[in-house]
This record gives sequence, structure tokens and C-alpha cells, in this order.
Amino acid sequence: MSTPHTCIVIDVEATCWQDKAPNTIEPYLRENEIIEFGITIIDMAKREILESESIIVRPTTSEISEFCTELTTLTPEFVEENGVSFIEALDIIKDKYKPHRNMWGSWGCYDRDAIYRQCQKEHVKSPFNNNYINIKSMWCWEHGFSCGVQKALNYANIKFEGTPHRGVDDSFNTAKLLLTL
Repeated sequence: MSTPHTCIVIDVEATCWQDKAPNTIEPYLRENEIIEFGITIIDMAKREILESESIIVRPTTSEISEFCTELTTLTPEFVEENGVSFIEALDIIKDKYKPHRNMWGSWGCYDRDAIYRQCQKEHVKSPFNNNYINIKSMWCWEHGFSCGVQKALNYANIKFEGTPHRGVDDSFNTAKLLLTL
């Protein structure tokens, strides 16, 4: 079995609320929706980061709360103006990054599960294969403790670059951690 040379590191941001989703008549309106795919590409053979990208996604059944904006810096206006549909975002990822042919991973399973959940909800096939790595689990295995990206970076004496809770920056910093493992 050969090892893929490309690893796609994903971090998603989703609609969220400080306590819980607002009370609504429709239960599906309480679900988080992806509003950003942060993507960082690593050449594993050269052990270097090649590029990072943010794909903004317009939610269709939930709204970006004030809490969500404070956390991610993504405003409803920015997302509406710069976003694409979830299906369009998946098409961009599929065409540009070939996730069906490459290894991919994230810090913990939240991102993977959010993608699969939204694909199921929208009745679309995920473009990602099963060659998934949980980078947080790899970190725990090597270092003996579980933590978030920021604490792992501090432990590894690596500076966080960008804005926390922005998918593009979180994926980039997670990729830097993967390269230390």
C-alpha cells in the first residue's frame, strides 16, 4: 500500500449559538450548518505546506448569530456576499483538491462528522474518501495528553498564525502540528 503524498487538512466553522440554537417550531433549524471550509494542503513527501484556502458557505436553514460572529469574525453580510452553496463548496473541493484520491484529516472528528452530517442532510455524496486521519488522536498518542490546537501549538513552541476559529487559520495551524508528528 502506498502512502499518498498529499494530505488535505480541513477545519470547518459552523453556525453556533452561545447556549443553544434559538427555539423554533422547526427542529431542523436548530442544527449547525457549515459556513466555512478551511483547507490546507501538505506535501507529505517534502513535509511542507503548499497552500491554504477559505471557502465561505451560505447557510440555508440557520442564521449566523452574534455569538458566532464574535467567535469566528464571520458576519452574516460577509457570508452572504462571499459565500457559495454547500454543494458548490463541495464541487470546488472535489475539483481542486481531489479528496477522493488523497489522505485528509482534522483536529478531532468534529469536522469530519459535520461534513458527513450535512452531506446526508442535503442528500449529496461526500467527496471525501475513508483515508481520514484524526490529527488530535495522533497528537494524544505521541504526547500522552489531549488538548486543543492552541495548547498543542504552545507545547510544541509553535506560534498560532491568524485568527482563532477561522477555518483557514485553524487548518493551517493544524497542518503545522501534523508536520511535527
